[in-house]
Amino acid sequence: MYAIAATVAAAIGAFFAQWPASGPPRVSIENGTVIGLSTDGVDSFLGIPYAQPPIGSLRLKPPQALTNKFGTIQATSMPKACPPLKIRGDPNMLAQLPEQLAAMMGNYFNEPTHVGEDCLTLNIQRPASTAADAKLPVLVWIYGGGFEQGSTQRYDFARLVNTSVSMDHPVLVVQMNWRVSAFGFLGGKELQKDGSTNLGLRDQRFALNWIAENIEAFGGDPSRVTIWGESGGSMSVFDHMLINGGDHSYKGKPLFRGAILNSGAAGPALPVQAPVAQKVYDTIVETAGCSSLKDTLGCLRELPYEAFLNASNVTPNMFNQDGIAVAFSPRPDPTDDFFPLSPDEVIKAKQPKIASVPLLAGTMEDEGTLFALALYRAQTKDALVDVIYGIAPDCPRSVFEKLFSFYPDEPSYGSPYNTGDANELYPGYKRNAAITGDICIAFQHRVVLEAISDLVPSWSYMSSYGRQTPFIGTFHEADVALFATGFPEPIYLAMAQYLISFVHHLNPNVISMIDGGSRPLPNWPNYKKETKDMMQFTDHGLEIGQDNSRQEAFDYFNSKLHQLRW
Repeated sequence: MYAIAATVAAAIGAFFAQWPASGPPRVSIENGTVIGLSTDGVDSFLGIPYAQPPIGSLRLKPPQALTNKFGTIQATSMPKACPPLKIRGDPNMLAQLPEQLAAMMGNYFNEPTHVGEDCLTLNIQRPASTAADAKLPVLVWIYGGGFEQGSTQRYDFARLVNTSVSMDHPVLVVQMNWRVSAFGFLGGKELQKDGSTNLGLRDQRFALNWIAENIEAFGGDPSRVTIWGESGGSMSVFDHMLINGGDHSYKGKPLFRGAILNSGAAGPALPVQAPVAQKVYDTIVETAGCSSLKDTLGCLRELPYEAFLNASNVTPNMFNQDGIAVAFSPRPDPTDDFFPLSPDEVIKAKQPKIASVPLLAGTMEDEGTLFALALYRAQTKDALVDVIYGIAPDCPRSVFEKLFSFYPDEPSYGSPYNTGDANELYPGYKRNAAITGDICIAFQHRVVLEAISDLVPSWSYMSSYGRQTPFIGTFHEADVALFATGFPEPIYLAMAQYLISFVHHLNPNVISMIDGGSRPLPNWPNYKKETKDMMQFTDHGLEIGQDNSRQEAFDYFNSKLHQLRW
C-alpha cells in the first residue's frame, strides 16, 4: 500500500558497490547455496524460494515443499510480488485533497511492476559479515495490504538492522512473500472441499517452518523468533497465535516466542463457506467462463494466468465504497484444524487456546482517515449504516444504528482527532473516519488486549505524531513509513529501541535499564484491564496514557462482536 521511501531497490542499486575483501556473502543450506549482496553494513539475500511455485496444478493449492535442489542462486535481485487485486480508486476521492497530499495518496494506486504467480520467496537482512554461529534473534516481518495487496518489494529493513547494531543488540530480519487476493484467500465450498482454504496464511506458516530449518545457517537463532506485522500482516500475526488451537510448534519446537501487532488484531470473520464468500467465488467463476463446467475449481486452475487475474479483478477493492469489507481475507474453515474458528470466538472462550507468547500491540490515532476518503457519498449516519450494514449480513441494522449513535456529528469529536473543527473534508468525514477506524482496527486491538492480557505479558501503544498532516493525521500505516525513513528521528529511535528490546528480551524496557541506563526511555508499563496503560508516541515526546477513548462505544462493540463478522 504505502509507497515507502526506502525500498529494497535501494540495496539493489548499490549492487555494484565494492565488495568486501572476502567477496559477497554466501550461505549454504540444504537446497543449495545462496549468494547475496552487502552494502552499507547490511548483508541482503533477496528472493530465496521457500516453496514450489504455486502455478499450474498447484494454483489454489496449499504450499508444497521444494523437491529439487536449486544449486547456486544469486539472491541479489528484486523478487516477484504475488499478484495483487487491482486497485480501482474513485478519482473523486483524491480530487478532494490538496495537490501534495493527493500526490502522496496516489502512491496507493501504484501497482508492482514485477509480478507473477512464482512468488513464494523470502528476503533476509542481517548485519554485514554475521557469522553462521552468531545466533542473532530473528524478526519476521509480515506485510499488510488488506490481504489484497502487499509484497516484500516495498520494504527494506537495512536501517533497522543498522540501528540494532548501533544499540549493541543486533537483529536479523526476514520477510516472506505470500499469496494475496484471489490467489491466496478465495473462499467458497469448492475450496473447502479441496482442503485449500486460507492459502496466504498457509504460505506464511510454511515460511516460518522454512525459517526454523534454515535461519541458523544465516546466523539467526530459530529459538528466538518474533513475528511482526502491520494491518493485514498484523491480523496474520494474531492468527498465527490461534492456528492449530494455539499450537505454534514445528517438529516439537516453537516457531516463535513473541508477537508484535501494528494496527490489526482479531478480525471477526464469517466462515469460508458463508454466502458472502461463496458469492465472490461464483462471480469469479462466471467471469472466467467456468460456470458451465462441473469442476469449476479445476477450470480456474487451468486458466492462463492473465485470465484468472482478470477474473479476480472484478471484485471491489478496499478503496471502493463497496469493497471496504475486503473480499479476500482469512475465513474460518470448520472442517480443518488449521483455522477453524473466527478469532473473536477463540479469544472469547473461557479458556482461550492461543500461543502463550508476550505481545506488543498498538494502533495509529487516526486509523480510519484513509478508509473515510472513499466514503464521501455517505455523508449522514444513515448513509454510512447502509454501507456498513451491507457488508455484515448477519448483523441487525439496529446494532449499527446504536453503535454509530455514540459518535457525535460535530467535527471536533472526529478523526483526525485533537484537530478541532479543522480537516472536515466533506460533511461527516471526521465522523466516518472515527467510526471506521474504531470498528476496523482500534476496537479490535482493544478486544484482544482485554481478552488475553491476563494470559500473556502485554504492552499497548498509540501513535499520534502526525496531527499536523492535513485530513489524514496519524493515518493507518504511518508507522511503516516511520520505520522505513526514520523520520521524525527522535520518535523513530524511541520506537526502534523499544522494538529491538522486545525482540531480544521479550520486554521493551530492558535496553533502557542496562549499560548503566545509557539509553534512557520512559518505562513502558504492562497493559492491564484495570489500568489500560499504554505508551503514546506523540509529536512532542513520549507519554503514558490510558487506552480508554470512546469507552461507551467500545463496550457496546465488544458486546456485539459475535454479530459483527464480515
